[in-house]
Amino acid sequence: MARLVCANCHTENTEDTRFCKKCGKRVGDDYIDPDLEQRLYERIETRLTNKWISKETVEKDMALNAATRLSEWAKLFAIAFGVPATIAVGILAFVGVKSTTDLASIEGQTAAFKKTANDVEAQYTLLKDKLPQLNQIATSLRGLEDRVGSIESAVAKFSPSSLLNNSTQVQLITALEHYTKYLKELGLAPKSVPTIHVHTQLPRAEYDAYMEGDDIYVKLDHANPAKVIHEFSHNVLLSPVPGDKDLQWSYSAIEAGVANYLTADSINSPLLDSVNLIERVPIAATRHTWVGGQSEGGMAWGSYMWALREDKYTSAKATPAIVQAFRKLKPSTPPQDYQDIFLKELVAAGLDSATVNRLLANP
Repeated sequence: MARLVCANCHTENTEDTRFCKKCGKRVGDDYIDPDLEQRLYERIETRLTNKWISKETVEKDMALNAATRLSEWAKLFAIAFGVPATIAVGILAFVGVKSTTDLASIEGQTAAFKKTANDVEAQYTLLKDKLPQLNQIATSLRGLEDRVGSIESAVAKFSPSSLLNNSTQVQLITALEHYTKYLKELGLAPKSVPTIHVHTQLPRAEYDAYMEGDDIYVKLDHANPAKVIHEFSHNVLLSPVPGDKDLQWSYSAIEAGVANYLTADSINSPLLDSVNLIERVPIAATRHTWVGGQSEGGMAWGSYMWALREDKYTSAKATPAIVQAFRKLKPSTPPQDYQDIFLKELVAAGLDSATVNRLLANP
């Protein structure tokens, strides 16, 4: 059995003993001598008191050091920031910025300038990419102007005139060159290089334009591609006419109609200056004179041929057939039945007889 030793007199006592049998002092594991306990409490309290005093001192020292550092930093920051800020405020005040509103306005203007700069840069890049093409166009235009300036062309010439500016001459020469290529694909070609005369009043005052020999006369207010191409077409289509020209009125009407049609087909428009090929004119209304054939006869046959193109056939079908049929017409004395020959040749060229005769009978 375990023994309990008295801390006071060192006498052994049994395990269940609470007080020493010799001196009467309390014994056991949880027993502490009152004097010892008192002294222990005093020493612990002394240690704790010293500890908290030291902690408070350290905290105060740390707070003081932090305050000192912050104060020093604040002074440095005031010097480092305050001087530039003062200078910046002075500069802004000098240029008229006096408030945050002004600064916001400047910021908005800066953003707008930046956007404009970006747009300009984008446009510059686009133009830069197209620069070779633009240079090529400019070179071609200069070359064409040089040719017009010398009044020479492979297809036509212009008589000296102060009425027609260079840009209009360039436009007309270009149109005639394109038309010449168009004719070549159809197996046609001009018989000569005509000279174009532009006047405010023509020698034949009753006309807006006409061709006489190798000369094309055009009034200034009718000097447009369609008018010039139409007159140029006579240089391609007309054959020498024997005898009295008025007797050849039917040939004159068909020739003028083909000239109208080819002009419209080449520019892909029925509007030819003052003539509109959509408006049908009865062929029977043609005066039986050469001039009548060139005038109302040309409008009647031209509108008929345009109707063939638009009613059933395309340009690819109608145009070669019209050219082939016209080639069969040969002015002669006495005159042949040019209308009958032309209509039969249209059918021979691939157009159906029903359409050819229907459109002729119903203008």
